[in-house]
Amino acid sequence: MLANGVRVIVLLVLGRLLAPAEIGLVAKAMTVLVFAAVIRDLGLGSALVQHKDPGEAHVRTAFTVGMSIAVTLALALLIGAGALAEAYRSPVLAPMLRVLAALIVVRGLATVAMQLGKRALDFRTLALADALGYSAGAALSIALAFAGLGAWSLIYGYLLETALSTGLLLRKYGGSLRLGFSFPAFRELLRFGGGETVQTIASVIATQGDYVVVGRQLGEAPLGFYQRAYELVRFPAAAFSSIVGSVLFPAFARLQEDRAELGRAFVRALFATALVLLPASVVLIALAPEIIRVVLGPAWGQAVLPFRIMCLGMLFRTNYKMGALVARACGDVYGVALTQILYAATVVGGALVSVRWGTAGVAASTTLAIWSLFGTLTWLGLRHVQVTWRQLAQLHVAPLAFAAACGATALAFALPLRAIHTPPLLLVATCLSASAFVFLFGVSLVHHHLRRTGTPAAEWLWLFTQWARARRKLRKRLGRAPATAR
Repeated sequence: MLANGVRVIVLLVLGRLLAPAEIGLVAKAMTVLVFAAVIRDLGLGSALVQHKDPGEAHVRTAFTVGMSIAVTLALALLIGAGALAEAYRSPVLAPMLRVLAALIVVRGLATVAMQLGKRALDFRTLALADALGYSAGAALSIALAFAGLGAWSLIYGYLLETALSTGLLLRKYGGSLRLGFSFPAFRELLRFGGGETVQTIASVIATQGDYVVVGRQLGEAPLGFYQRAYELVRFPAAAFSSIVGSVLFPAFARLQEDRAELGRAFVRALFATALVLLPASVVLIALAPEIIRVVLGPAWGQAVLPFRIMCLGMLFRTNYKMGALVARACGDVYGVALTQILYAATVVGGALVSVRWGTAGVAASTTLAIWSLFGTLTWLGLRHVQVTWRQLAQLHVAPLAFAAACGATALAFALPLRAIHTPPLLLVATCLSASAFVFLFGVSLVHHHLRRTGTPAAEWLWLFTQWARARRKLRKRLGRAPATAR
């Protein structure tokens, strides 16, 4: 949670220190890096998590293969940086790419260690490495941006972030990492890892393809506007992946033989995210001009329209991962890979067509692709659990009602406040507070109704149980837990 909170602060500060063109330039460099790094371990690290009982040979093989590929890719990027920069119509990218090549090797060192932490459900260590690494890198980027280093401030921040988080992971799990290779172990891991790599490549093409189209066709400043709008909308999905998704995949994998319980976990996760993200997306659409101004600064007005359009896909951007997690946990990694290939083709093809209407057009085509991906991956997940489409539709009724109430509240406060030219920060704070009050009041009404009538509502009861457990844990940590009877 700390790292996700810091990310919001970093967006706020860097949006005022760096120009859209500078952020767009770094976004171009990172797309190249992501494409280069996507096959660095052939999915063998994820296969360790999914494997029922990996041995030392599996771990050594995954580490050796991953490091060999990482070093090869880094050398290729060093040699080909100039050609890639020319192809991207940005010759100034070449030195950045050569520096960023080091990240491929460093991340290769951390890949298997991270997967071992996930398999052990050691999310405390993973979260600590993520939070400390990102916080240190962000602090360096902000300091260097103040000093006037422009786009390079982000590059050096990424280097520090990766080095620190990798060091923390190796400190905990580095003792298990040794060079070695076993062909039987490699073949066994590759059955899952091969499909994982294919779907990861397709996923990266989908998530970075629109950046490439915008950056190449429209230039660095429009890419900066588009990328920042995209990042703001993607933030809940990224938080889900780093916090919930990393927990759910190993948890779902342990339930792969119990499809009924896996289905219940699937439905609960969909309900919880819909209850939060549907109201949030509607409120963000209503307050988009002020939120962009508060978070990114007054120079980012051109990000408002693509931000609003992409907010329409916020829930689907997060919840499509649920179906993918269920399918992957059950070993259907090639089904996920095929779906991701189709999604990547939809995103890139849609962007090539819609780029004529600027960043708003690309935002619209990408959002439509997200909707289709949610439908196909949810269908794929449903094949492995005892849940129907009708049940999924029913569990979204309450979140839609909350979204309508919260959105109406945000607009009811925002319109008169805009009319009297209220400062953006005050307007956002007022509208968010009012919407949050309506949301919490609605949840309390549901809780009271369930307690009074005893109406069976499995997802609500599960949610209230989890909330009560979290409160007890918090009280215990703060030293205010009630004394237990002896």
